[in-house]
Amino acid sequence: MNILPRLLYLFQTLPIPIDSRWGLSSLKNYFRAAQLKTVVNWCDTSYQAHWKTIEESMFSSPIQAVLMDSNIREGIDKVCNPWVSCTLNIWRKVVKEFKLEQDLALFKSYSYDSDFVPNKLDSRFKSWSAKGLSTFDSLIKDGNFISFDTLKQKYNLEKQDFYRYLQIRHYIKTTIGVMSNTNVELVTLFRQAYSGDVDTRLISFLYNFLINKFPHSTDYVKMLWEKEGGMCISRDEWTQMWERQWRSTSSNSWREFGWKSMIRFFITPCQKAHYDGNPPVCWRNCGHQRAHHTHIMWDCPVLRTHWKDIHGTLQGIFDCTLPLDMKTIVFGCIPLKPPT
Repeated sequence: MNILPRLLYLFQTLPIPIDSRWGLSSLKNYFRAAQLKTVVNWCDTSYQAHWKTIEESMFSSPIQAVLMDSNIREGIDKVCNPWVSCTLNIWRKVVKEFKLEQDLALFKSYSYDSDFVPNKLDSRFKSWSAKGLSTFDSLIKDGNFISFDTLKQKYNLEKQDFYRYLQIRHYIKTTIGVMSNTNVELVTLFRQAYSGDVDTRLISFLYNFLINKFPHSTDYVKMLWEKEGGMCISRDEWTQMWERQWRSTSSNSWREFGWKSMIRFFITPCQKAHYDGNPPVCWRNCGHQRAHHTHIMWDCPVLRTHWKDIHGTLQGIFDCTLPLDMKTIVFGCIPLKPPT
């Protein structure tokens, strides 16, 4: 009985900014953000909880190493805890979807990094982790390598560790890089986590990060219509087209069909030709050799009589002269001053 209120509290109390998406929230990304909060807690050195201790004990390798190295499959394949497995799977999907591997490479553990060969030959790297030097990033400050003398004094390293320091430094320079210029916000968050200084508003931060990774604008769709139809659609007209698709009917089925038509949801012969190898000819047998969306919905000769009839009917109803073009008849973009 207490599960639903908890979920409702999670989703209802998070901020929903009103922007060009009309403030529509994404429950999928809210759920993802809630799961990724656990990932940050795993990496947060200052975060203490019984559940964290229990979940960390399920792995033979540190769970932080499992998170940052996609080649350590035991983190997903061998864990029996469904909560941990769910979080790891979501984390891996987010990393793959947004191509975060290179940005997070600095937070790999050099003791367990599958691509760092020296750690397979020298077990002393693991003793560094016990002293607090757990990731490649722990050897870097402000985009520069920390000197070995500084690390030696702070972490009680020995002289013989200098060679290991050189190995790690060479690997970072040649493979990872000392600084990431993309996804800076996420890199900063994990850097704060490993230093034990994380903001408490984690879910809001992660939600905004996920939302901002998606292209919210439909300008690319508008550009495709303009290119195919040889027309110019202003930003205001584009917004009006979407509004009219919704307001012109109370039927959700027709609203859905209008949205699919506008967003170019339906597969055309041009699109199908990319994966089945068949020529992109119009399936109405009109003879056109490149049947894209504009042809299927407007330009096809088979449809000309249909659209002319609709054009004449609309002019008769509204007692005015309307242009016979796709922008007006199909998309409902009525000129402010129709030609008389």
